Amino acid sequence: MPGGKHILFVDTSGWIEVFGKDLPFHRQAREILAQAVEQGRPIITTNYVITEFIGNGCKKCHLTREGLFKAISEIRKFRKIEIVHISTEIHNEEIVYLRNRLDKTWSLVDATSFHVMRERGITEALAKDGHFMQAGFIERLHTPS
Repeated sequence: MPGGKHILFVDTSGWIEVFGKDLPFHRQAREILAQAVEQGRPIITTNYVITEFIGNGCKKCHLTREGLFKAISEIRKFRKIEIVHISTEIHNEEIVYLRNRLDKTWSLVDATSFHVMRERGITEALAKDGHFMQAGFIERLHTPS
């Protein structure tokens, strides 16, 4: 299996930009994802990210419910995609992780994503909300300040 630096993690904000055709990072997100697929890079996301995408996709991407579930099907068909399922143990560990970082506005989805990335040595995320940068990762869609 390739090293973690070769893997692209996709966060909820990344999927929203990929499928939100009117969003500011849409083209860039599609290009980054297409390039990763073309290069044969593994793509990782989590069931928590997918759950969050289902909860926000219609509103943020301006998708119908049918369009949202077409997007989910498209995600599952990406070559070399792995959807990591968050265990009860990781869930509980990351609740403690968040409790110890009250100065951050990270969600449980963020914390579990960070866990998967740390565990696999992944450094790069298709994300844009700044949380991955705060946690020490490369955030591909972040606008430099």
